[in-house]
Amino acid sequence: MKPRKRIGRRAVLKGMALGAAGLLVALHPLRKWWLLGCREGGPVAAAGFGPLRPDPNGILDLPEGFSYRVLGRKGDPMDDGYVMPGSPDGAGVFPTPDGGYRIVRNHELSVSQRRRAAYSAGNRPPAEQMYDPRCWGGTVTLELDPRFTLTENAQRYFRRARKARRAREVVRQRRKEAGARLPGLGRALSRAQQVTSVQALEQLEESLAAEGLLRLVRRERPRRAARRPGSAPRVLPVRSYLSADGLEVLMGRTGKENDLVTFKLAAPHDFWFHAQGFAGAHVVVRNPSRLAKLPEATARQAAMLAAYHSKARGSSRVEVIMTHRRQVRKVKNQPPGRVLVRRHETLQVRPENPFGKKGVGPS
Repeated sequence: MKPRKRIGRRAVLKGMALGAAGLLVALHPLRKWWLLGCREGGPVAAAGFGPLRPDPNGILDLPEGFSYRVLGRKGDPMDDGYVMPGSPDGAGVFPTPDGGYRIVRNHELSVSQRRRAAYSAGNRPPAEQMYDPRCWGGTVTLELDPRFTLTENAQRYFRRARKARRAREVVRQRRKEAGARLPGLGRALSRAQQVTSVQALEQLEESLAAEGLLRLVRRERPRRAARRPGSAPRVLPVRSYLSADGLEVLMGRTGKENDLVTFKLAAPHDFWFHAQGFAGAHVVVRNPSRLAKLPEATARQAAMLAAYHSKARGSSRVEVIMTHRRQVRKVKNQPPGRVLVRRHETLQVRPENPFGKKGVGPS
């Protein structure tokens, strides 16, 4: 009696695949064309779908009118930070509890095929996520969102893949450019550490800019109209004060002045004050140094000024809004001075003018 031949898992899967493929060919409407193509010396040109057209990409030759789409290429970036592995083995489709589907494709790679893996030795996933830490294969999973049709799911993944490919090329180019600049930047650092004067620093900047290692961005000061001899100096059309910390404080009292102070003169990083719940002046503290927090003395002075020039002047204590100017939005189709404030904090102060008559501007 002859010993039975042992059949491995691969042999079973291979047999199943061949059997299914044979059944598909036997039942498919294109079986005539396939059989003609498989027959030795068969007249492929005589098939009903015409001759095969060479694929310019060298992937799959098809008759005129047929097309294909590549779902994934080895090395394509995936959303988990790894890349598409090579040597695809087989795939299965499984339903998910939310009504969608999960396509799982297997990749069997040996240790010698690590260049085809989804990761390298430096970025391998944690051991608990690996089926066998000694090997380099695994599965790639594609989630289909039940809110979309199969076509829409495919289009979403294709868009993401195209975006990822473009991003990979951009990153590759930037890494190449950065690598080319590194030696020069190292030399620039050594030279910068030896600078002992402002003049030497400016010369170094010019030199680095000429070498393409530094881009100088210099703002040109706006040209001021020349004053006629004997004319008075230009004065802002709003009140201006100087705080205890040396910061400029602007104040508008009418609706038009408030609009001017808030939306024309103030920068997004300046601080803005207004009496909460009452009509009144817009007060802005200039913030040229982009301070994250306003000095307490200046904040209280600006808040007291906003409370004093508001309908709450007769109260003993007034709550005043303090925020950055970028948090203030103009209200459409409303009179000048009407605004919306998103995020802010409040200060409780006495309504009085802490600057007295020291302001500059229209009285």
